[in-house]
Amino acid sequence: MQFDTVHEYSFGEGAVHLHYCQDHETLIIVNHIGGQTNRLMLDIPKDSINDFRLELNKENLEVVTSDDS
Repeated sequence: MQFDTVHEYSFGEGAVHLHYCQDHETLIIVNHIGGQTNRLMLDIPKDSINDFRLELNKENLEVVTSDDS
């Protein structure tokens, strides 16, 4: 038997900061709302984050260059 689990988190309010811990290969998302701090720690290799970042940059470049046409 196999189960897929989806967890959805909303960081839309407050100040959101992204940090990467090289020692633990962990992406840390921190959200401050008033006196409350929420942290989400994800075990993601830096290469995967770089691939994601490059894909976002590619999509943004395609939008910018298509707007100039």
